[in-house]
Amino acid sequence: MKGVIAFLLFFIVSDDINQIAMINRLKKEAELAYQQEEYSKAAANYKVLYDSLGQHDDHLLLNLSNSYYKLNDTTNAEIHYAKLTDTNAQDIRSIAYQQLGILSNDMGKHEQALDNSKIPFEQILTMKIQDIIMNY
Repeated sequence: MKGVIAFLLFFIVSDDINQIAMINRLKKEAELAYQQEEYSKAAANYKVLYDSLGQHDDHLLLNLSNSYYKLNDTTNAEIHYAKLTDTNAQDIRSIAYQQLGILSNDMGKHEQALDNSKIPFEQILTMKIQDIIMNY
């Protein structure tokens, strides 16, 4: 009985270790591909990490969005940037809105571009006002 339990425990642990190794390998490959302007490969690796391996990290999603943008895949870029507008990370949310503004401008949607570009500044201003009120 102890042998069966030990075997199962080993199998579970080794499977977790293999998945962690695969995640780390894919992240490194995606980052390298992006740096080398191989955006198709970068997007493919980031997509596997995000969709299949459950790596729902804001930075990873931003890199996936940027890869789509560099590939002129505006539909996927817009979908993934939009997901980042709900993040708690102010810097990433700001970048996502700015990129949505750029995409809107590229598509000739100038009013929407302006709205998307203003949102990060309005949010920062609101946060600063709240900080001033809290510290007053």
